[in-house]
Amino acid sequence: MNTVKRVFKAREMTTLLCLVVLFALVGIMNPDFLAGGKNVAACFNDAIVYITIAVAMAFAIFVGEIDVSVGSNLGLTAAVVGTMLQAGENWAKAFAIGILIGAIV
Repeated sequence: MNTVKRVFKAREMTTLLCLVVLFALVGIMNPDFLAGGKNVAACFNDAIVYITIAVAMAFAIFVGEIDVSVGSNLGLTAAVVGTMLQAGENWAKAFAIGILIGAIV
C-alpha cells in the first residue's frame, strides 16, 4: 500500500494525470479527436523527435556536460537534409550527411 501511495505522490504522476485530463477535455470538446485512436497516435508520433532530443539532453545534463546548442544543431541539420532532399538527392546520402553534421556540430 505504501508503494501505491508513493507512486501517486510522484511528480511524474501529476504530469501524467494532467496529460490524461487534457486529452479527456479535448476529446469532450471535439469527439473526432479520440475517434479510433488514430489522432492520439499521430500526436505521439509527431512528438517522437522532440522526445528523442529531450532524452539526449537529459543524459547530457545528468553526466554534467550541459549542452544548450541542441536546438540550433537540430535546425541546421534539418535545413541541410531538407535542402538536399528537395534538390533530389538520395535519401540515404542525405541521412548520412545529416548524421555527420549532427556529430560534428
